Amino acid sequence: MEDKRKLIDEALENYASFTIEPDPYFYTRLSEKLDNLDAGEAPFIIKMLKPVFLSLLICLAVLGGVFIGTNGTNNKAENDNRMNSIMKTYYPDTETLF
Repeated sequence: MEDKRKLIDEALENYASFTIEPDPYFYTRLSEKLDNLDAGEAPFIIKMLKPVFLSLLICLAVLGGVFIGTNGTNNKAENDNRMNSIMKTYYPDTETLF
C-alpha cells in the first residue's frame, strides 16, 4: 500500500513540473488564415441563389412524392384486382382480400 502511495506522489510531482510552451506564431498564422477566408467570399448573386435553389429542390421533392403516391390510377376496382392477383400468385391458399 505504501509503494502505491509513493508511486502516486512521484507521478504527481512529475506532472506538476511538466509544462508546455505555447507556439509564439500560432496567433499570427490563425489571423492570416481568417483574413484569407474573408477575402475569398462568394459574390452576392451566389449567396442569393443558394436558398432559391434549395427551395426549388424541396418543392420538386414534395411534388415528386405526391406524383409517386397517387400512382397514376384512381380506379379502386383496378387496384383491387391487381392486389388480388398478386396475393393469388404468392399466397394461393388465402382468400381474396378485396
